[in-house]
Amino acid sequence: MIKTYVIWLDKFQKRIDPTRFKLIENKAIKVWAEVLKWKIQENTPVDTWLLRNSYKTQSIVWWVRIYNTKKYWLFIHEGTKPHRTSVKNLSWWAKRHWLNPYAVQKAIARKWVKGRKWINKTLSTQADKVKKVILNFISKNV
Repeated sequence: MIKTYVIWLDKFQKRIDPTRFKLIENKAIKVWAEVLKWKIQENTPVDTWLLRNSYKTQSIVWWVRIYNTKKYWLFIHEGTKPHRTSVKNLSWWAKRHWLNPYAVQKAIARKWVKGRKWINKTLSTQADKVKKVILNFISKNV
């Protein structure tokens, strides 16, 4: 996806003076990152809204980093292998879902916790929409 983005920008670079192009390119990358962040947030699984509301973007010169500040996001995205966990850690979540914490503990110990893979799904489904947003932004600023 990033490679195709660079190809689109090359088409515009031939028509614009190089210093102005770098400014437009930097703004376009930031717009691209914000649009992707919004789409990823929309597809993030919701339980307490903490995971969905903790996405941040960090802009460093010519690239942007989209990240989540919660430490447990990777375990929800990728899933986990069977493992033991204490009932104390599960009791709050289990009570909110009207489940027996001991049964939840046993299920996690026997089965895998399946990953949700919402970032991969977002990137595959939103590629064309993001392309349109970037092209509109660049054409308005050229």
